[in-house]
Amino acid sequence: MNIFNRLLISVFLLLGTISFCPATGTGGNIITDDKTNPSMVNTLDATDIVDLSAHITNTTAVINNFIIKSLPNASLGILYMADGTKVYLCQHLTQVEADGLKFDPVESCTADTAEFTYVGVSDEGVEGSFATFKIPLTVDAGCSVKVTSDDKNNPEMLNTLGATNILDLSGKDENGYAIEQFIITSLPSANQGILYMADGTTAVYATQAITFDEASGLKFDPNRNFVGEATFSYVSLNNSGVRGNLATVTIPLIAPVGGDLPKADDLINPDILNTLGAVNIIDLSGKDENGKAVNQFIITSLPNVNEGVLYMADGTTAVNMNQTLTLDEARGLKFDPNSNFVGEAIFTYVSLNNSGVKINETGVIIPIVASVGGNLPTSDDKNNPKMLNNLGAVNILDLSGKDENGDPIEQFIITSLPSANQGILYMADGTTAVHLNQAITFDEATGLKFDPNSNFVGDVTFTYVSLNNSGVRGNEATVTIPLVAPVVGNVPTADNKKNPQMSNRLGAVNILDLSGKDENGDAVNQFIITSLPSANQGVLYMADGTTPVQLNQTLTLVEANGLKFNPDAGFVGDVTFTYVALDDNGIKSANATVTIPLINSAGGNAPTADDKLNPKMLNILSAVNILDLSGKDENGDAVDKFIITSLPSANQGVLYMIDGTTPVRLNQTLTLTEANGLKFDPNIDFVGDVKFTYMAVDSNGIKSSNATVTIPVEASHTTDVVSHNDIGIANGNADPIVIDVLGNDSGTLAGATVRLVNSDGTFTDEIIVDGEGTWSINDNNMIVFTPNSAFVGTPSPVEYVVRDANAGVSNTSTLTIKGQCVCKPYTENIPVFSTLSLFLMIFLTMLIGVHLVQKESIEF
Repeated sequence: MNIFNRLLISVFLLLGTISFCPATGTGGNIITDDKTNPSMVNTLDATDIVDLSAHITNTTAVINNFIIKSLPNASLGILYMADGTKVYLCQHLTQVEADGLKFDPVESCTADTAEFTYVGVSDEGVEGSFATFKIPLTVDAGCSVKVTSDDKNNPEMLNTLGATNILDLSGKDENGYAIEQFIITSLPSANQGILYMADGTTAVYATQAITFDEASGLKFDPNRNFVGEATFSYVSLNNSGVRGNLATVTIPLIAPVGGDLPKADDLINPDILNTLGAVNIIDLSGKDENGKAVNQFIITSLPNVNEGVLYMADGTTAVNMNQTLTLDEARGLKFDPNSNFVGEAIFTYVSLNNSGVKINETGVIIPIVASVGGNLPTSDDKNNPKMLNNLGAVNILDLSGKDENGDPIEQFIITSLPSANQGILYMADGTTAVHLNQAITFDEATGLKFDPNSNFVGDVTFTYVSLNNSGVRGNEATVTIPLVAPVVGNVPTADNKKNPQMSNRLGAVNILDLSGKDENGDAVNQFIITSLPSANQGVLYMADGTTPVQLNQTLTLVEANGLKFNPDAGFVGDVTFTYVALDDNGIKSANATVTIPLINSAGGNAPTADDKLNPKMLNILSAVNILDLSGKDENGDAVDKFIITSLPSANQGVLYMIDGTTPVRLNQTLTLTEANGLKFDPNIDFVGDVKFTYMAVDSNGIKSSNATVTIPVEASHTTDVVSHNDIGIANGNADPIVIDVLGNDSGTLAGATVRLVNSDGTFTDEIIVDGEGTWSINDNNMIVFTPNSAFVGTPSPVEYVVRDANAGVSNTSTLTIKGQCVCKPYTENIPVFSTLSLFLMIFLTMLIGVHLVQKESIEF
């Protein structure tokens, strides 16, 4: 390694990261070729780029592969393999892979050049010279799109908190409207913490697309050992999929003051017999910094599998690693010891106070002891009579055992199940599968059923143990069920079916009846659905046309003669599903196939639905009539049935049936009379276009394409109230600023209310300004600005209106704050130490560099 490389790596070790892929050695006779790709419009999807190449001089070696040394700037686009997999830094590519690279540019209205670097590598493993690959990005001629993503500075967060809400992601599209979708382009480092969805358990992943609602509920769970700024990045997407600029979310993490931590208690449980089932253990407990009991805990480690299983209060739901428990849940935990284990079972937990601050890890010790031999109950081995492997779910021998006094056992635990290739063990209903470690009563144990796999011949086995009234378990017993194949000719048959052609625009319509014959040639009266149509083909329904048929559902003859199929309008081709017939002995036939050919009836054979533009409507109205839905069939006649395919957003209002109280449902079918009496009740705070869609259905059940109903909603300005612009004075501190905006307004103000105006013109009682604070309206009709805990500056102005007692809305006025809010963030009192530390690190690094230079000179 030369002197320059040694110094360079020393500097990068100081900075804590190497942002390029370091070379392993270069060969001067290997020349990697610089490339300039033909210009690419940045509105394209992933597009092929020219091949990578290199050449060798003065040697017999050949180019074997390539290494990607740097990647394009993420704000310009992403480099992909031919199969759509992202290329990563330092990735080795074969010649075939290097010939199939694609680049997916980020759409914008700014021309630029994306670049990455690479080297050729010989078959001797020697790397060539660095080469630059340039991709000129041009702008679409009609580009006028400007999508923005907002940087975010989250308030400071204690690093001992659990998963905690962070600031909402936000951005604006080309029309100034809020963005509805975002893509996470990078995540916080693992040593900083984990970014979660709103549930606090589902981790966000890189490149994940999230909706506006999801982006408003993100949580961050900091690493308690990290102090500093955790960061991740994202981009906004408009409705056309155009991406905005790369924005960064910064989350400052600080350590709590030493004395402000809750305390968790070490716990030792009383001895437990290793033959007991799931039994209650000692309650978890802890105290907060004020000495009060905490009410939340996190399980940080579990007992080893060979020790037993920790359960929730139901005794069947296993506790998970890192699971958060409430106080009630932590007081009902159970432990099911392994009957072969003797010793101490241990798990650990931490307490959380009301602020979510975590304390040191503490342990729960559960001493496990063996039962005295003569005090154990017994479990009986069972050999079931032979069973045909083509039967459905049929009864098997009852489980049994005796307690230490010779009395019958009242409870059992299933300790192993039949293999999946052998069949399924069911409860008495024949549909509820028995699960591993399930506790069953005496009555349940006398009604178990087994449904054999028709392809399996041999002994099926499962095991169980008995439990006495004290919860002590007996020996493990085995149930053996011999399966045999039926004699040829003694099985029923099911009939293949080919349904008449069906339009793919029909609703749920009847299909051919299922049928079959038993071994005597008589019709069977029971069937099992063994496969269903694919989701993209449509849905198989029961006779009511609304209840979907389930996989492995058993149907009576009557039910099998009333099935309906609702095709997907986008599918053309053969829809198939399979079924078997069952005779009176429960013996199953081979699979039969039902085929339903779907044809496309779009074009001249489909009805049409009419777009509607309703007259303007005031947002103060209650449920009022809207324009009738309408359409025509292929003959030009009016249709008499409609389907609602989308509804207005909840913030816009509610679409009702003619009674004005029954909401219309998504996918609801309406008669002509019902479609001519719909009402819409607008949200009094909404201003703008309300939209919903519907389809017309002709007398043959064929559906039209979607039509849109648009209802313009506006505010009533019939009022004598006149509002005037206001100026509030900042407090110069972190206290809320309260402004009486009605004080300079005129007109009939008795009973009037103040409403804030959103950027889209709708009214609200709260507006959050990222990085500044929250505007709200208090109970006295005053506007309040509450600054963020880390905001220093003058708040952005906000607009408001006054709504009088009759719901008339005044003109729009602006409220401006004069002066600065001073809400300084927490900073650690170590700036001198930090600067000194940095200086010392630089000085030591330079010493190392000089040493390496001297050593290199001596060696040379």
